[in-house]
Amino acid sequence: MSQHAVFVATEYQNTIQEVLIACDNSTEAFRRLYQQKKQGEHHFSLAFIARECGVSKGYVSDVMSGRRLLSKKHWLKFLSLFDLSPSMEYFFRLLLSRDSLKSLGEIQSISEEIEAQRKALSITKRVIPKKVRGLLFSFELLCAFGLFGNRPSKTQLREYYGAKKGVELDIALHLLKSKEFIDIAEDGHYYLLKEHIGFFDSEDGLTHKDFMKESIRNAISHVDEFHLKRDEAIYETAIISVKKDEYCSQLDAFRSQLHRMQTDMETGHADTLIRFNIQLFPLGHR
Repeated sequence: MSQHAVFVATEYQNTIQEVLIACDNSTEAFRRLYQQKKQGEHHFSLAFIARECGVSKGYVSDVMSGRRLLSKKHWLKFLSLFDLSPSMEYFFRLLLSRDSLKSLGEIQSISEEIEAQRKALSITKRVIPKKVRGLLFSFELLCAFGLFGNRPSKTQLREYYGAKKGVELDIALHLLKSKEFIDIAEDGHYYLLKEHIGFFDSEDGLTHKDFMKESIRNAISHVDEFHLKRDEAIYETAIISVKKDEYCSQLDAFRSQLHRMQTDMETGHADTLIRFNIQLFPLGHR
């Protein structure tokens, strides 16, 4: 099992994400997102979409009904109307791309990427109270369940983490059980109640940013141990000059590849727990 941290800004975004990942093609996605959006914004009509996107109402109707595919030149304007997060917009673009393909090989390739993205978006999201700040070890512990077929005993966990982590381990297990992430069976083995966890953006809870900061601190603490162990770890850093537009256009594809890599490697029969950190950001521009 691998832990995934997810930033979800609003309750509305959470709802449309659930709607979107249940869709198998762009026509269904447009129709269902339109229905969802119209429930909260009565002015959101076919005529409104047509006016905002500079097309006819008949064109919008044809797209919604599946009589025609949305032209690529209109993708950006149409998608901007539904308040999608970057990851949701990328998923929608994948659906649009697949619907326009003819080659079976290309369809198969993009379908695999769609399913990887669907899995990445299908993550349970919870508010984690700030009072547990400093106990992000609990989330590492949850991931470590995969080392024991997702049914570890406390003895197995104590042996894995060592005596020095004994008290912290007990606190973390209590926290995870109290938050209904795990429970304990009659045979004394723990089991998962939630396959993945993520963080809402909340004023009274931990956020994805908190998790990232802790992850970076953890990576720094291990750099001396793993920097030169090329067969076990990757520690690389570089500064390169790029064209900003080209760089930004590649970010969604790069993010998708990383999510796909994680989901491809993830297994409930693991023997190693890894830390997966990527930092890619601009230093400035002229």
